[in-house]
Amino acid sequence: MSPIFSSGEPGPQLTWTAMVYTHSWYRPGLEPISASAAIDLPWMASNLARGETVCFERIDDLPEEAAREREVARRFGLLSNVSFPLKSGHR
Repeated sequence: MSPIFSSGEPGPQLTWTAMVYTHSWYRPGLEPISASAAIDLPWMASNLARGETVCFERIDDLPEEAAREREVARRFGLLSNVSFPLKSGHR
C-alpha cells in the first residue's frame, strides 16, 4: 500500500485532518485503506509533522501510544510500514 497525502503549510500543529488523500497504489489482493481511516492516526501524524520517518517491521513493534495505528494496520492487513515526509521547496 502506498498512499500519498498533501498538506497545506507545514507546522508543528500538522494533523492528518489537515491533509488530503491524493493518490494511492495497492498490491492486488490488499484491501485499500479508506481516507477516513487514514486520517485518524495521531501518533503517525505527529511524527511526520516533526519531519521524522515512521518505520516498523511488525505491527507489534509500534509503541504503546500508537494503539490507533496498530488497530488500523490489523484491520487493513498491513504487516510493515515506512512513511516519510516529502518536501518541495520550503514546504
